[in-house]
Amino acid sequence: MRTELRHIEKYVHLWNRHGFDVISVRTPFKEFFLLHLASVANSKVVLDFLLDNSSTFSTPFKNILFHGISIGTYGSFTFMEQLERKISQRARSPSSSPDTQKLSSIKSAL
Repeated sequence: MRTELRHIEKYVHLWNRHGFDVISVRTPFKEFFLLHLASVANSKVVLDFLLDNSSTFSTPFKNILFHGISIGTYGSFTFMEQLERKISQRARSPSSSPDTQKLSSIKSAL
């Protein structure tokens, strides 16, 4: 929330130097008042992005590290909650086994 872009870029460069792919998610200040709703929406976007683009990462789902700045830490826990929810939904649906494997890979990388 309101973290200056130069501070975020410092950590992006740090984690890139250590071999991590980085996804940066910023939450606008106005969403602070609807924190849970904004975090759920952001988490769904990130999870869908990971599922749709898993083949483009340098080491797909080997390790996932959350580095939360300010309210970003809350968002990382919301992401894990959304991941668990999606895994249990997919487990009940036999037609989605490829996504279920990707979801399990994401979970094991956390």
